[in-house]
Amino acid sequence: MNPRLLHDELAIAARAWPDQVAFVTPKKEISFGELKKKQSALAGALQGLGLERGARLAILGHNSADYIAWHYAAAEAGLIFHVLNTRLA
Repeated sequence: MNPRLLHDELAIAARAWPDQVAFVTPKKEISFGELKKKQSALAGALQGLGLERGARLAILGHNSADYIAWHYAAAEAGLIFHVLNTRLA
């Protein structure tokens, strides 16, 4: 079995079940297809900003649906993703 990366798992799920619910928020449901589109757009934007593989990306924010897309986008772009805790001042 070939090893897969985090963003590979989302791509596989989006191809197999594009309309299936990936997760539910208080405001809406997000399908695997929607999550994959958002992830690809974010990864492209990060690369467009000049971030290259191995660069570090830190995000400070509250839990949200977009937060998961950032995780997958960083993985696709080959970035090292750091999560900053809003409760640590």
